[in-house]
Amino acid sequence: MNLFLDIISPLPEFVVIDYNKIILSKKILETKGDILSDNIISCYQNLNKKLNLDKNLKNIIVTIGPGSYTSLRVGIAFVRGIQLSKNIKIACISIEDQYNYLSLKTKDSKFGIYIISANQQKFFCYKFKNKFIHLKIDSNNFKIPNNIKKMYCNEKCKEVFMQNLIIKTFDLKKDLIEYLYKINFSKNMIIKPIYISNNKILN
Repeated sequence: MNLFLDIISPLPEFVVIDYNKIILSKKILETKGDILSDNIISCYQNLNKKLNLDKNLKNIIVTIGPGSYTSLRVGIAFVRGIQLSKNIKIACISIEDQYNYLSLKTKDSKFGIYIISANQQKFFCYKFKNKFIHLKIDSNNFKIPNNIKKMYCNEKCKEVFMQNLIIKTFDLKKDLIEYLYKINFSKNMIIKPIYISNNKILN
């Protein structure tokens, strides 16, 4: 079994994958006002009781951002603890990985990815001259580059600056199934969360 932890979505989620199928998914938070650190252990324990993860878990996959600093810090620390205690392999998924998957699937590269994370933090990600760029959005005055005609979002979005774009949503956990075979797992991986702030001192 693979355990996938999505910590970049507004409501973080555990997803258990076996034989390239989602066998169980569980939101860690019930509402956007709940606190991840208060719920992640009990949620995992409930999954463990149902699926005997102590015995059956083989790998862990975690999203590394961009997203809420607190969610990234808590979630990555949690899965790293499980990985080390069980001596199993781990892998990281970034929004650049999701971009590459969507680009290959659609044979298109002129699009951006819009992330709504915990605490309504919002990020815009796109590729420019072979460089992948992450930006944090703080207002509806944000300007999308002229070459971007389409936007993929992880949640339904109504932002003013998207009015002239083709808007589509994506499901990270379902897409993960498609490229799971390409993921590199390691016991010694260094996890580097992507935390983006408009305060350059914090980046």
